[in-house]
Amino acid sequence: MNLPSPLILQHETHPSSALNILRTRRFIAGPILGDAGLNAFIVGHPRGNYRGEQAERRGAILEFEWSGPVSTQDYGVYPDLDVCYDQHPHRAFVFVGTTQHLRLVGLKVKSGNGWADYVHRPELTVSTIWPWLQSRRKNWVMEQAEMIAKEVEQTLAQKPAVRIVLPNSSPYHHLVRKRYPNIE
Repeated sequence: MNLPSPLILQHETHPSSALNILRTRRFIAGPILGDAGLNAFIVGHPRGNYRGEQAERRGAILEFEWSGPVSTQDYGVYPDLDVCYDQHPHRAFVFVGTTQHLRLVGLKVKSGNGWADYVHRPELTVSTIWPWLQSRRKNWVMEQAEMIAKEVEQTLAQKPAVRIVLPNSSPYHHLVRKRYPNIE
């Protein structure tokens, strides 16, 4: 089977999570070993579409360019690092610890109002009085949304490399670190 090269992988998540990935260049793996990595779909897969609506969080589509090896082999419990596993029609999967071949090239918000639907005014407290007052200006939400959109556009123009990292706490930390001692 011939897959395009480089691959475009799509991953759906909440817009705030998507912004965090864009800003930190880190994709935090799932909380269980079977999902310890990036779950995605390969755009234009020759065998057709994937099973739809699998995303736990929704609202933004991240697009990654994958330039590394692709495998359709079963990997058991511990996949190789820096390999994209094509498990069509379920998913494409890149395991935690991957530091190569993955670049962020797109971020699309599914809302009709773009980032404006995800801008929240700060709560009023003693320490936030000035930001709270600023947020009461007439066009504040749209200005913030435009700033986010510009940041996204400028960052994506660089096609930043993204690493897949362990979550802060998970039941599989010790297992993964034992097998792959140098992962983040």
